[in-house]
Amino acid sequence: MHRQGATSHRRYRGVVGGEVRFVDVSFHGLGDEIRPGTLNSMIRQSGLPKALFRG
Repeated sequence: MHRQGATSHRRYRGVVGGEVRFVDVSFHGLGDEIRPGTLNSMIRQSGLPKALFRG
């Protein structure tokens, strides 16, 4: 789910461990790279373990 509007961010909602979590994602265009600090913030907001995001 994401919120529509005239903003450059999208807010996604999900349930992790029975708790509703929101993750704000900067959305400027396809192909834009996500900076490491921004990615860390998104992972922290998600409540998921960081290990899930490692290849």
